[in-house]
Amino acid sequence: MSELNPYESPQTVEELEALNYFENEPPGPHNYASRWKRLFGALIDGILAIILILTIDLIVEGGNSLVLSWMDSDFEESSWLDRYEGMILGYVAYAAMQFHFWRTRGQSIGKMLVGTRIVTLDGNQARIGRISIMREGVMYFLTYIPIIGNFISLIDLLMIFRGGRNTLRDDIAITRVIRAHRVEDSQQP
Repeated sequence: MSELNPYESPQTVEELEALNYFENEPPGPHNYASRWKRLFGALIDGILAIILILTIDLIVEGGNSLVLSWMDSDFEESSWLDRYEGMILGYVAYAAMQFHFWRTRGQSIGKMLVGTRIVTLDGNQARIGRISIMREGVMYFLTYIPIIGNFISLIDLLMIFRGGRNTLRDDIAITRVIRAHRVEDSQQP
């Protein structure tokens, strides 16, 4: 098979790799998600999270709890639970919105739209606990640490310029983001 013919059965391992037939292929430079796809996927997820959190805020507190509590003069005197209930509620709502996609596809809504997915270092789909707790949860709560939270977010963002294109959240959860291909495409004819 000199040219890639999608209707002809592949004869060699190289042809199988060229047609991307391996479902649980270990992540490597050949299948890492591009920085642009990762950026746009994160932007989509961020916009969805903001819309979700503001909607919950409007329903629960009439727009006063999450948006104005940071500017409130009584914020310094409020209890830990009062200060962070919005943060916790926001993460729970975000995780609930993404749960089905994290569990069944190893993708968030943004990753699904841009064609990327989260895998472990051996190429298997990352499990829901690894994604929701280690990858997303830890980073979400680290960014709320006063003063250093902003630096953690910046470090997470800038780490994508490394050779493996993995971020701090990838390192924490021991995952990688790769280009996704449809399962139907990975079936041999």
